[in-house]
Amino acid sequence: MAIIQNPLTGRSSGSFGTAVFSTVYGKNILRSKPLKYNDKKSEPQLIQRGKFIVAQIWVIMFLSFIRSGFASIAVNMSPYAYALGWYMKNAVNLVSGNYVIDYSAAKFSFGDRALLSVYAPTLEGVDIVNVSWLNTNPTTNGDPSDTVNLISYSESDGSHQIFINCATRSDADKDITFPSNLPTGKSHIWLNCQDTALSILSESEYCGYITV
Repeated sequence: MAIIQNPLTGRSSGSFGTAVFSTVYGKNILRSKPLKYNDKKSEPQLIQRGKFIVAQIWVIMFLSFIRSGFASIAVNMSPYAYALGWYMKNAVNLVSGNYVIDYSAAKFSFGDRALLSVYAPTLEGVDIVNVSWLNTNPTTNGDPSDTVNLISYSESDGSHQIFINCATRSDADKDITFPSNLPTGKSHIWLNCQDTALSILSESEYCGYITV
């Protein structure tokens, strides 16, 4: 296509080779043509779209908890936005053609508080889950009075529960009674802890799952 000039307006437009010529507000603009056009249905875009949808559903489900849990590592962006990117990169996997959450990699908090060194949870009844951890009474970044929080998620019906301040670090063993009978199938369990001022969190830890 040749460069042409409108005799009435004096504006020029057109292209030559890999260049595009135009006049904007009296100034001649010369720019290169894009070397590659975005295809909204390209494989990389579909991959990112699939990951984003799964990550978004998960983060929104736990948003009130994740907002505080990701606050310490969300730099120059909201905890929500940071969590979306983190999950897409670290905890969304392709399994049998579908993108799913990797429960063992999922995180709900990050922080400097000492970890709990958790053990696998056990089912004590239709609505009771026992959780336990190694009570090391760390002398740095931890204290026996630290409070413990529990997060559960059911694979079968997508229901979840968050129990705030359900134990202390010194307990090292706790039976958690759920408001109603646990759903049939797998329920995944995570724990984290924080100081008594409820300001400094630990990284959350995946305990495993119980099967009803």
